[in-house]
Amino acid sequence: PKKNENASPQLALFCGASARIITAIVASPLELARTRAQASHTKYHLISDLKSVMNQNSGLKSLFRGLAPTLLRDAPFSAVYWSCYEYLKSSHSVLNTVYRRLKEYWKKNNDSTLSERIVLERSSGVGLYIVAGSISGMVAAAVTTPADVVKTRMQTELKESVSVVAVNILKNEGWRGFCKGIGARVGKVTPACAIMMGTYEMVKSVW
Repeated sequence: PKKNENASPQLALFCGASARIITAIVASPLELARTRAQASHTKYHLISDLKSVMNQNSGLKSLFRGLAPTLLRDAPFSAVYWSCYEYLKSSHSVLNTVYRRLKEYWKKNNDSTLSERIVLERSSGVGLYIVAGSISGMVAAAVTTPADVVKTRMQTELKESVSVVAVNILKNEGWRGFCKGIGARVGKVTPACAIMMGTYEMVKSVW
């Protein structure tokens, strides 16, 4: 898209998923270390733990344990997030329509100075991006929670098969087992996405 022109939801979906796949592959060893550090009850040593994982399992390949469910989580997350975000801030979305009508109402019923109007108008624009970012993050986080549960179990329990972990969860915990932590996940991702996109769009508008 041209400068100041929104990307289409389809393009955002493709670019978001592609970028996330590359990032997930490169960062997989660090993601494994992070997950194991958080699950550890003793002092964690990064290098020694990663060496231990490689020695006890299948060498360097073991550092990419959980990559498959990570891709199943992260690629759909970015695809859903960016396509939703670009749609919500597009001119024909319901959110943007409500925003425009509120802005028009405010202009007609506001007697503030010109400088105050400029500041408030820019602030209201950031508000649109914050709301769009938070809604998109909420939806994407909720949809990809099952894959996040499987990924975490694989990395903490050192299981190699997505299907084995998924079957164990279903057998022992039922369908609800795939939704464990959904509240915390959505609660973490939603404000993070709101702050990220509000800041990004505000800085972008300056340049």
